[in-house]
Amino acid sequence: MTQTYTVQKGDTLWGISRHFNTDIHLLARLNGLRGEQANRLTIGQQLTLPENGEEPDTELTIRLLDLAYRPLAKATLKLEFDNKSREHTTDGDGKTPILPVHDRSYGLKVHYRERDGSYTVIANHPTLPLGRKTLTLTSRKMVMEGTTAPKERSERTTTQQVREQLKQDSKPLILQPRKDVPPPPAQKPPTTASMPTAKPAPTAAAMPAAQQRAPTLPPERKPEPAKPIEILTRTEGGAPTHIAAPGFAKENLKLHPINEKFGQFILDSARKYGFTPQALAAVIDAEVGAEKHDREWNPKEVNPNTKARGLGQFIEAAWFDVCAIKGSAVNTTLCKTYSQYHRFIAKKGRLYGCRNTAGKDKKGNPITREAEEVISNCREILEWRNNAEIAIEAAAAYGAHNLRLLQKNGFPVDKLTPSDKAKVIYLAHHEGFAGALRALRGTDTDAAARARLIDQVNTKANQYFADFDNSAVKAYLFWLYVDLVDRKVDVTHFAVKPEQISPPRNMSDIAIAFGGGPAPAMPPGMRARRDAEAAKAAEKEKTKQAKQAVQLMAPKGAANSSPKAKPTARPQAQNTQTSTVSSPPTTTSDVAKNNKQWRDPLDCNVLRTAKLAGIIGACYGDNVRTDEEQQPKAHQGIDLASAIGTPVYAVAPGLIVAVDKRFTSKSAKSFGANVLLQVNVNDLPATQRAYYLSQRPHDTILYFFYAHLSRIDVTSDRNKNAVSAGDLIGATGCSGNAHRMNTVNLGAHLHFEVRFRKGVSRGLDGRVDPLPFLLIYPQYQQQVEQARKARNQYWAAINKKMLQPTSKKT
Repeated sequence: MTQTYTVQKGDTLWGISRHFNTDIHLLARLNGLRGEQANRLTIGQQLTLPENGEEPDTELTIRLLDLAYRPLAKATLKLEFDNKSREHTTDGDGKTPILPVHDRSYGLKVHYRERDGSYTVIANHPTLPLGRKTLTLTSRKMVMEGTTAPKERSERTTTQQVREQLKQDSKPLILQPRKDVPPPPAQKPPTTASMPTAKPAPTAAAMPAAQQRAPTLPPERKPEPAKPIEILTRTEGGAPTHIAAPGFAKENLKLHPINEKFGQFILDSARKYGFTPQALAAVIDAEVGAEKHDREWNPKEVNPNTKARGLGQFIEAAWFDVCAIKGSAVNTTLCKTYSQYHRFIAKKGRLYGCRNTAGKDKKGNPITREAEEVISNCREILEWRNNAEIAIEAAAAYGAHNLRLLQKNGFPVDKLTPSDKAKVIYLAHHEGFAGALRALRGTDTDAAARARLIDQVNTKANQYFADFDNSAVKAYLFWLYVDLVDRKVDVTHFAVKPEQISPPRNMSDIAIAFGGGPAPAMPPGMRARRDAEAAKAAEKEKTKQAKQAVQLMAPKGAANSSPKAKPTARPQAQNTQTSTVSSPPTTTSDVAKNNKQWRDPLDCNVLRTAKLAGIIGACYGDNVRTDEEQQPKAHQGIDLASAIGTPVYAVAPGLIVAVDKRFTSKSAKSFGANVLLQVNVNDLPATQRAYYLSQRPHDTILYFFYAHLSRIDVTSDRNKNAVSAGDLIGATGCSGNAHRMNTVNLGAHLHFEVRFRKGVSRGLDGRVDPLPFLLIYPQYQQQVEQARKARNQYWAAINKKMLQPTSKKT
């Protein structure tokens, strides 16, 4: 049976939802409360409560249309769901109230009541989908639309069974041409394997190298994002669950979501050359990724210094080396295009085709000689570096080729683990085979190592040379092994289960296993400097807000916040800069953990003084600032000093009713990105409620306004806009007319207002003083009152022409 609740005096929707332990959004939807209606309940109003206090499987709205597709109002429907039967009448839009369906497996049957009182079945669904749905019924069609969200009830599938199904279903999902419906021959895209063989080219005598035709670029197979595996079922605890899993849960490969589209290319190339996909992914990411492995791989990436291109970051000479590797995709295509050549070689940064020619030896016997001819039209070949699939395959081919060469030179490559191979592959890719051999054997020269290190790190090379007693060989080897290979190649990051892959060793240990020399130990001076830098960065991030707060509250800090400003004779400025709070500002994060009705907007709330004549400039009220013409100016709220990116919180439970995302605004009349939070007065704690009612005794709604934000984490969507005290709203910034205030010393702050109506105009219209709402108010009360009194005295003197305005802007 449907339960109802009668609204009593002092009730709020948030309070009712907490009392009945239900979701405020669900309660609002079931009762058709939208926007401000959720905060404007009336005494005696009947509210429908969710059955058993739990969320339903489906929230269904039925819309009934006549034969002309017009809403059919005041129609009676008998609805059978949840193994029960009930009647509903449609409203003026032809809609029923939201129907909470708690077990979708019972389905839905809709009966329409005819004029003679009989019923006709117009819809019969054996089961219903999860989530919020609208069922539109006419005499001609039925349409189901809406969104799906996770809900709860009895168990039908275990999580382990879902995992097993995901493993079975996780197959390559790259789009391929359908075999049962082949495309027309004229439109069929050629592939590397099916590329038509070009006609034999004329001999070198008949066609000079400069006139050789360029090969046709193979059709690019666009990277396709993995199709998610979708399962709609119930798991443990009866939770009806809509599971959407990425397609690449295969072979333990994990890629960042933005790079999953390259997953199939990684898998195919790794299989072809006998690598693990994690090793190949780590090499590609080391070439074009970021240190945190969260950057999107760009197939057209270009290194401005070396001109290396693509996901493999190949320079021209290295790309020609790949062209010469038999079996690689580019080599196969070249052999088909230049069929007169039986192989290709790369020498001195150029590509040559080799063909057999008939000849005779000195005795006149017939012999076969190999002639080398320059492939001069290589522009198209070099463009293949921008093809994601070919570049990934080429990186794997180049890595396998370099490993074979190292094996031939006596290095036990076959004893390397897959994780070790990734580092050796990257080493040889970065240095080239000759450079890798030189590093592993320790045959580098001081002059060559010095030149390479300068080329790699520019002016930072001098510090490396100083750390290693001016030994360029040691400095370069340390940078190469430790600061490059070990730092950039992380195989474990690309495994869903890192424990299932071999633990990686550092490059120095791999070199020792190869019979080479290790990287030199980090000098004590370098270690101390790096440890200090890391500790300093961590400490700076951890204590930034607290340190800034203490500095801002100190008289010296306030005086030095604008060192070039001329001294002022204002009584207000003198008083406000010498009157300080003796104790540190209150941190409200601990208080908020135990207070579900209020939290100050920041973790550390300190009134701004930077770029102001005194603390009064950060307060609400008339005459607290001056304009460009040195006339008194009002300030509509308070400014709380904060570094860019400081978390901002909801001060009380309520609804987000407006979101403005003008993050790039620099207008002098703009608040930039901002959020407006609507709160019912009865949802405020006793102290805040008493203060507000002393200002606005007849109001039931108030608004909290946050401005100059750099990030917004909430929405004004009426189905998702409810927040509780302490919920994250966004982060502070410098948008709008605060765009020049990008540091605390330059005035970075959160502008915070309290409004008694949603729409306000300039000045103090529609606003009250926000400071008494905050938990820090007792610390500031006396100081602000003294500053306000001094300010009023100052402007009284101005009005009596006893004192001329000073030039310092406040």
